[in-house]
This record gives sequence, structure tokens and C-alpha cells, in this order.
Amino acid sequence: MNAPYFPLFVNNWLGSSRISALTPAEEGAYIRLLCYEWNDQDCSLPTDDDALASLSRLGTAWPKSAARLRALFDLENGRLYNPKLLSLRIEADKLREKKHAGGVAGMLSRWHKIPIRELLQDDNPTPTPTPTPTETPKTTASSVVLPSEVPPTERIAFDISAGKFSGFTPQDLGKLKEAFPACDVVGEIMRAAVWLQANPGKRKRNNYRFVTNWLTRQQERGGSLPSAKGSTFTRSLTVNELQTQLKLLEDEQRRLADIAQHSPPPAPGTVTPLATCKARIATLRRQIVEHG
Repeated sequence: MNAPYFPLFVNNWLGSSRISALTPAEEGAYIRLLCYEWNDQDCSLPTDDDALASLSRLGTAWPKSAARLRALFDLENGRLYNPKLLSLRIEADKLREKKHAGGVAGMLSRWHKIPIRELLQDDNPTPTPTPTPTETPKTTASSVVLPSEVPPTERIAFDISAGKFSGFTPQDLGKLKEAFPACDVVGEIMRAAVWLQANPGKRKRNNYRFVTNWLTRQQERGGSLPSAKGSTFTRSLTVNELQTQLKLLEDEQRRLADIAQHSPPPAPGTVTPLATCKARIATLRRQIVEHG
């Protein structure tokens, strides 16, 4: 059984720019989705829009808010999960198991008058039986599992104390360099490790996928190799994709303008979210015209 509650860090919530960007209805929907995720056995949510519309209680209004709410979750193995909530759930499960073990030991101590410290340690381990001498089987090439035969999603691990990844083979690095020609693959993997060590609450279950996503973002920004500077490896967006982004930004502009009307005027020289949104809209419109 899961813990009946999860901690809500009030100052972080109220000070989050991502939360402030939500409408009141979307903020309430986000809280409901977090609650359903917490109660789920795997601490995750379905990706189906109909299910999310029902769980969030947005109903027919879900399509308008789907992009903003989905951005607050990560997609992995066909399920959505919030990294922060997942880390809290793992800690809660560990604490519950520890308390359960202590409670069982205390009960046995009361019943059998055995000190708890003796119940929690094995002073008389069962002797390991002496194996009967048998002929040592010959090791064949087919019985040896090579690292390259284990999928990288299962092989690559992250040591948070050392701040580095392990399990990458030369074949893995070769494939990544071929897939991301503008990136310093080894250097980016080291930078990703430093970032994870500095943000332990955002550790991922699939380390290989995290690294490939990291490299994808770096590739789209133009890469990190000196030879890549000045050349572009980014994929040009289609007109439909640009128009979709433009529609979302125009909706966001209307919402920010409404907020600005009911807020004190900003200090001189302040770059407001509304101004940033207008600049992005102007850039998108120019790109659409260029594609025209």
C-alpha cells in the first residue's frame, strides 16, 4: 500500500514559473494528475488523452491544455511520470519498508524476549555446505555474455557519488558519434553526469535514454564540436509544425496579456514574459513567411 500523502514544497510550488504559467483550472488539473500518479503502483500515468482528460477533470477542455500539462511529465516506456514525484515515492517506499522491518523485529522481541539487535543481525549464519566435487564444466563462447550483448538500456548505470556513467562500450560511443556528428559525445556524457549529480531529484530510470535525449538537444543547438560551429545540424520545422507552435504561443500571449492587465507595471528595463512571448511569435511568423 502506498503512503496516503506526498509532501508539497509550498515555496517551490508558489515560486515556480512553470506553475505560474498555468491557468487556475490547469493548476488544479496538475494537482489531480500528481495525486493519481502517486496512487499508481508504478507511480506513472497513462498517455491516452481521453484518460488524462478524465483524470484531470478538464474533460473537453483537455486538448487546449494538453501541451502545457504534458510538458510537466516525462514519457518513458509508454507511461508519463513526474521525476520529482517519482523520487519522493522511492524515498517513501524505502522508509516504509524500513519501518515495517523494525516493527516486525519489535513484535518478535516482545513475544520471544529476544533483543532487537539480535533479530536484525545474523550472528550464526547457516554454514555453506561443501559442494560435492564434480567435473568443472567447460566454458564455451556461447555461454559467455559479452557487455555488447546486453542492451544499453539495462547496462548503462549512473553512480551519483562518483558523478559518472558506467557501462558504455566502444561500440556504444561509436554509434552515438555517428548519430550526433556535431557533438563531443564523451564530453557531453561527462557534462550530463555532472548535471545529474547536481540534480539528484531528477535521476532517470533509463540512463541510456537520458543521454541520447541530452545529445539530441545539444545537436539541435548546433553541436559542441569546434568543427560544427558555424554549420547547422538542426532539422527545419515544417509549416504545419510552425503554425501549431504559433497557435500555442498566441494563446499564451492572450493569457499573459490578461495577467498583465491585473498586475502592477514592471520595473523599467525588465524583460517580461509577455514581451518574450511576443518576440517568439514575431520570429515564428517570419519563419512561416520564409517557408511560404
